[in-house]
Amino acid sequence: QRGRDGFADTVYGADQKGAIWKFDLTGTDSPTVPLFTTNTSVDTDKQTYRQPIMGGLTATAGPAGGVMLLFGTGSFTYEEDGVDKSVQGLYGVNDTSGKVVADKGTLTSANLRPITVEAGTDGRTITMGKAPAQNAGWTVILPAGERFVANPTVSSGVVFMPTYVPKPGESAGCTVDGSNWLFGLNTNSGTAA
Repeated sequence: QRGRDGFADTVYGADQKGAIWKFDLTGTDSPTVPLFTTNTSVDTDKQTYRQPIMGGLTATAGPAGGVMLLFGTGSFTYEEDGVDKSVQGLYGVNDTSGKVVADKGTLTSANLRPITVEAGTDGRTITMGKAPAQNAGWTVILPAGERFVANPTVSSGVVFMPTYVPKPGESAGCTVDGSNWLFGLNTNSGTAA
């Protein structure tokens, strides 16, 4: 809320084609380009597509006076989602674009610090990658087949993001078998909290 008058000035929305859109409620123009687009992923049929945003989106204060957008990608809604082994991710995108997105162009995953997840016998290890020159946030690259299908929750600078991995070997359809993980990450940096 730029004016700090208690009224919303900006609304963010996500779509199933991996785009985050920014709407300025104080103006009359509609966005022509998205604020951000997700990584591309390859499905089991070797088709390339942007990661779908099917879960919730949360906004909080970000670095440099920005708005940190927190969300994840993946789907467990459709019949074949149980066998989908595509790579999905968790995202923290810092919007410092002001009122007009088109001036700066669309942000992509190339503008984010990559974070990888490795499974071990006692849990998981998160490895921070190198931040790009014009860093606009972070992305956690999930293991193949794991996806975010819930809502992020922020508490005291930590975002909690649950993920789901369907049970291996399931042929199709939605089943409750599988495993869940809960990530607790620093909202600004993506580091383990």
